[in-house]
Amino acid sequence: MKRISLIMMMAATVSFTACIKDNAVNLGPGASPPVVEWETATIQDPPTNAATNIYRTYGRSFGIASSVTMNLKVDYTGTDPAPADITVNLSASTAAYAAYVSKYSINTGTPAYGATGYVEANNPNPLMPTTLYTMPASVVIPKGQRSATVTITLKTDQFNLAKNYWLPLSITSVSSGTVSGNYGTVIYVVNAKNAYDADYTTTGFLFHPTAGSERAISKTQHFYSAGLNTSYKEFGDLGANGYQYQFDINGSTLSNYVPLGATPAIPASGFMTADNPGNIPYTGTIGNSARPGTAPWVQSTYNNTYDAASKTFYLHVGYQTGGNGQNTFTRQVYEKSVRAN
Repeated sequence: MKRISLIMMMAATVSFTACIKDNAVNLGPGASPPVVEWETATIQDPPTNAATNIYRTYGRSFGIASSVTMNLKVDYTGTDPAPADITVNLSASTAAYAAYVSKYSINTGTPAYGATGYVEANNPNPLMPTTLYTMPASVVIPKGQRSATVTITLKTDQFNLAKNYWLPLSITSVSSGTVSGNYGTVIYVVNAKNAYDADYTTTGFLFHPTAGSERAISKTQHFYSAGLNTSYKEFGDLGANGYQYQFDINGSTLSNYVPLGATPAIPASGFMTADNPGNIPYTGTIGNSARPGTAPWVQSTYNNTYDAASKTFYLHVGYQTGGNGQNTFTRQVYEKSVRAN
């Protein structure tokens, strides 16, 4: 609550500063020039960049659906509420996107956005295509009011989940007052995520045939979206080495294991359905590392399932470079991942 209050106070201060910059005159006591701007404080959108940047950026994430509502607001600032209905004209600004990604060297693929040969499909931070959203051309701040809601409809079921879509929004003109010089244009970076996309507190054990390489696992891991019911995560604690895997969540059952990155291809890696089925001679001495299949590291617990009530994954995977099925897996991982947020 303190953090939200601080953000709101800071945003309010910036908003007032914007008003002063837009009309640098000597003001009488209690006076403030009427300015129309995008409002971010009361809808709790903290900026994700510095105040000195040419436009402020904000982030939003949404679930996957054919129609998702994204509500924003425009404000009429000043001493008094709107003296009459005020029409606020809006647009998505391609120019703002181009200026921002160029000035701050945002990764837009190779060749970069605007360069000869640019390929939209290679851009991880593309301008949101107009096919993925609808927005009004204008809204009205009613007489006696200070704000109006701008409803944008997103088609997140058509999003590429690996991309962050940039939506630069501009107030192009107003029927009364002045468009803010600081908050007349803002940029929202929008992505889609499934119901499992979050940080998880992961504990477990990685069994390794080399003594001293076996180890306990205790870390925060992120489960990423790859589809409505498909997620991917790091393999054991090997994410920094490029090891990841993907799977589907079907109720309580996990299926369709897919190795990613440096993880060996099937059948050299995969879900496990038994404790050390190949009788690999583990010689480690840390905890129960010499005895996979001894409590707590048992398949009956770590059985590649999901408990929706506790938001917990129980995972059992393994691999061996050049291996052929779970009987050959020398690296065997038991993990419990509990949602942290």
